[in-house]
Amino acid sequence: FGDEDEGFCVCSWSPDSRWLAGYVRNPRGSVGIVVYSLDSRQYKRLTDFGAFPEWTNDSRGVIFQKRGGSGLYFVDIESGDVHELLSLAPDELHLPTLSPDNQWIFFERVKIEADIWMLTLDEDKK
Repeated sequence: FGDEDEGFCVCSWSPDSRWLAGYVRNPRGSVGIVVYSLDSRQYKRLTDFGAFPEWTNDSRGVIFQKRGGSGLYFVDIESGDVHELLSLAPDELHLPTLSPDNQWIFFERVKIEADIWMLTLDEDKK
């Protein structure tokens, strides 16, 4: 992929068993969605962002998350067109998974909440 420190992290087999989908990872983080053709034995970079791709049941594309982000995306493996399907900003979305019939998507929603407490010292009780 251009950098000897990069590696292909495989996440999903295509339903037609002809492709592997994954993302390229390097020491600086994820750098995009990549598919590998078992027929041609070649890699095809689809995006320059994203991680954890999951195939659609027709093997035409993958859904994926923006790493460390709030978006769910779809990329068509033939055209390379990318579409945002959902944004949960400011919350984060993790590990999207499709049902076999493509009717449901399961994902983790990470919502960071915090309480702020203030303490005042009573001067009489010092």
